[in-house]
Formats: sequence, C-alpha cells, structure tokens
Amino acid sequence: MGISVGKPLYVVDIDAENNVVVLGYGDKVFGEELISYNNNFISIDKPEGEMRVVVIIQQVADIDIRKR
Repeated sequence: MGISVGKPLYVVDIDAENNVVVLGYGDKVFGEELISYNNNFISIDKPEGEMRVVVIIQQVADIDIRKR
C-alpha cells in the first residue's frame, strides 16, 4: 500500500463497492465469534454437533491493491 506508520497495520474492513480498504492496529482485528463450516480435522475425528474452541487465524494471500 505504500504507507508506513511505525507499527503494523491490519485490514479490518473492505468496502469493495466504494473501493475502500480500512486499516487498523492490532486491537481492532479481534472479534467475539466465528462460525465455520466444512472444516478439516487432521489430529482428531470429526466431532458430532457444535464444538467451542479458542483460535488464532492467520491468512496469507496475494491481493491486488490499486491506488486511487
């Protein structure tokens, strides 16, 4: 994005309709809940019903950012 503010910034929202990416500091990226479907369980058998867990989510993907 070509910006520097001295500490890491994170994408906290994307408004694709208006071509806007909202950035924030780490404290703005935490959520209270996540609902996920069709998960792959590698180390355990697939649980029946709901399962409550504590998670850390990381995503690395190539994105196309166009400056206005």
